[in-house]
Amino acid sequence: MPLFLGMCLVFVYLSILPDLIYHTSQSGDPHEFVHLYFSKLFNFRFFALLMLLVIIKLSLIIYYIIHAVKYVTKSEGEKVMWILLFVFLGTIPFIIYYFLKIVPMPAKNEMAQAV
Repeated sequence: MPLFLGMCLVFVYLSILPDLIYHTSQSGDPHEFVHLYFSKLFNFRFFALLMLLVIIKLSLIIYYIIHAVKYVTKSEGEKVMWILLFVFLGTIPFIIYYFLKIVPMPAKNEMAQAV
């Protein structure tokens, strides 16, 4: 989800460029360009996507840190490593952790049947 919303933010940013290029070619006033740039970029659509991205990113960080603290059992160093990766590197460790640690975990009902 953060990758998708990040691409949406890039799309919103790139969608204002043709309009900026057109207005820049029409008038050479740099003050008008700066005003147009900020008024087009920092609008409700941009901030809504940005806030949604921030909320999802923070909730993913919290979820993955809690999961790593509960279920990573090899060593304390591995727990700390995953937590630092989640906090500092962003989305890529989420994907790696999901396929390495979450997908291989057996479901609760499968564990109950094995006992």
